[in-house]
Formats: sequence, structure tokens, C-alpha cells
Amino acid sequence: MDIKMIVAENVRKRRRKKGLSQEKLAKRAGISAKCISQIENAHNTTLAIVAKIATALEVEPPLLFLTDAQKSVSKRF
Repeated sequence: MDIKMIVAENVRKRRRKKGLSQEKLAKRAGISAKCISQIENAHNTTLAIVAKIATALEVEPPLLFLTDAQKSVSKRF
């Protein structure tokens, strides 16, 4: 799976799990809702933007780059 798709999926899942709209997440992250939409649709972004989103979602940035399978493997160590 492409890294952009992984980030898109993780951002969407975490945002929904927290019950946030794209607009609310964008406000927390200090970016536009359009930017959140673009990321969730696997468009290019920067590490700085991913870091802002991770902070707003209260997760460590590297977690947004891992597939579910990779996350389950990392939990074992």
C-alpha cells in the first residue's frame, strides 16, 4: 500500500474515532479543512502538516505512517 494511502486511512480512522469533523480537526491542527480533506484523499502533504495533525489527534506522528499489521507487530515488542 502507498504511504499516502496509509496516512489517509489512519488520519480518517483516528479523526472518526475521536468524533471529529474535518473542520474541527483542522481547527485543532491550525490548518484548513481543505488540507484535511486532501490528506484523507491521499494527496501529497508535508511532514510538518502530518505532525500538526498527529498532535491534534493526540498520537505520536510515526503511528500515522504504520499499517494496522505493522501496528500489531510493534505492540508485541
